[in-house]
This record gives sequence, structure tokens and C-alpha cells, in this order.
Amino acid sequence: MSQTEFIGMMIVGLSTLVGLFIAIFKPINENTKTMTELLLKMDTMTEKMDKRDEELKQHIKDFEDYKNKVRESQKRQWDKIDELSDDMIKVKHSIK
Repeated sequence: MSQTEFIGMMIVGLSTLVGLFIAIFKPINENTKTMTELLLKMDTMTEKMDKRDEELKQHIKDFEDYKNKVRESQKRQWDKIDELSDDMIKVKHSIK
């Protein structure tokens, strides 16, 4: 094997290694970029979901407060109705 053949084989071998490296590196690099973008999007989604969870909890609390307020109001109304009903019964008996 002459020195020229050896250098030729060495160049072919190095070219093959460089081509193989590029063939493997490019998909790995693109995959890494895509994974990074995905992680950023997931972080954004997580923050939005956390915010919506807090808003939902506040909405539920406000709704429960509203229900209690309405319940108390209805109770006062029914108490007043009962009181007036008793008064009407007394007036009706006193008329007889």
C-alpha cells in the first residue's frame, strides 16, 4: 500500500466519519430544539392552568358566598311571611 493510497483511504474514512457525525448530529440537534420549545410551551400552559385554577377557586368561593346571602335573604322573607300570616290569623279571629 502506497502512501497515496493510505492518504486516500484516510480521506475517505474521515469523510465517512464526518458524514456520519452530521447525519446523527442534525436530528439530535433538531430534537433538542423541539424539546426545548415543547418545555417552554408546557411551562406557559402550566402557568395559565394555575391562573385559571385560582380564578375558578375564587369564582366558587364567590358563588358560595352569594348562595349563603340568598339563603339568608330567603330565610328573612319566610320569617316575615310567617309573622304576617300569624298576624292575619289573629286579626281574622278577632273579627269573628
